[in-house]
Amino acid sequence: MRTYRWVAVLVLGCLLVCSAKAAEKIRVACVGDSITFGYGLRNAAQESYPAALQKLLGSAYQVGNFGVNGAAVQRAAGKPYWTLPKMKDAEAFAPQIVVVMLGSNDANLKNWNAAAFAKDYGEFLAHWKALPGKPTVYAALPVPAYGQAFSIQPAVVEKELPPLLKQAAEAAHVPVINTFEALSGKPELFPDKIHPNAQGAQLIADTVAKALQAAAQAQDPLQGIDK
Repeated sequence: MRTYRWVAVLVLGCLLVCSAKAAEKIRVACVGDSITFGYGLRNAAQESYPAALQKLLGSAYQVGNFGVNGAAVQRAAGKPYWTLPKMKDAEAFAPQIVVVMLGSNDANLKNWNAAAFAKDYGEFLAHWKALPGKPTVYAALPVPAYGQAFSIQPAVVEKELPPLLKQAAEAAHVPVINTFEALSGKPELFPDKIHPNAQGAQLIADTVAKALQAAAQAQDPLQGIDK
């Protein structure tokens, strides 16, 4: 009789553990600047691209918005993401997936340095990949700039930055999400020429969600995540 009780206890314990694992959400950290944060939107908590991404991915995921207005990836920039409290917050979130969308503020007239960007961006990607749990990292191209507002240089965002970002991502073995292309030719979605409106944020979310869902269906690179 005691043997049966112990077996029942063990089975119940296994069921509880399995249920807990099944209930654990896949954490997605959206790391970026004001475009990730949702600058200019009426309600960033509801309309930003991370908020839209949460709705698209559903209850199996937990999406965190770690965007900071004015943040750049270059260490010598006016507001490097490396030194911001959100960096620590994103790390403490213990993400299994990290989507990095930085570069717009690096293209600022005062910040842009092609060599420094390539070096620091590559190291930034490597930093997230090396976190405990070895999260899957994605590099999202900055969206187009439709005018030289906020001192951001559209030509740098369009022509100089993308190849450097792609080279750094390839060297770090990080897939690139082409959010630039998704919002190209749509200036009407950028009221201030730099920040997308809610419709533009939704397009970013759609593009990111497709990349994550395609990887999940292929069981790579999410194969290391407990499901």
